[in-house]
Amino acid sequence: MQDILNRLGLSATNPGTWLGSESIENSSAAMIESVNPSNGEVIASIRSTTTDEYEKLIGFAQSQFEEWRKVPAPVRGDAVRRIGNALRDNKDALGSLVALEMGKIKQSFCYPLYHGEQTLDELVGSAAEIGYAAIELWGRSGAPFDDFCELAEKHGIVVASMCGHDSLPDGLNVRSNHARIQEELHESIDIAA
Repeated sequence: MQDILNRLGLSATNPGTWLGSESIENSSAAMIESVNPSNGEVIASIRSTTTDEYEKLIGFAQSQFEEWRKVPAPVRGDAVRRIGNALRDNKDALGSLVALEMGKIKQSFCYPLYHGEQTLDELVGSAAEIGYAAIELWGRSGAPFDDFCELAEKHGIVVASMCGHDSLPDGLNVRSNHARIQEELHESIDIAA
């Protein structure tokens, strides 16, 4: 956990109010603890903002807005690009921190729950960069299983699980589905072996 905080430049206690690159802190302000719900450990704390700090912050933001709007659009765009680059450069540590704060482990992601615009190759590559160890598959739609396995191997992760058979809109207990389920389960076992 400390390694994650170190990579993000965070300490056990962190200021919560910033005026540009300068932090302001009132030691009387309440502390907010970020707790890992899976084990109750405090990950880190952040000092809350007092009413006086808030008023100062709003005044600062308004004055900075007056200056920022005079900056040419290409320069503002470059600033946004640099923020995006900083987030990408730290996505592994950020992903790890979010996993801790949610009480989750950062081991695998479930492909069918993803509804983004990345290609499968980009998605699996991004997951590997963040530090995921595996991908889980549900169902048999989309790319064939072998394609998933090749992409996972290409990016240094594995396929952790897959659904044994396709969806059954009319239920598992309908006898007419049994032969299909049995055939699909045997195929899945062969693939997994």
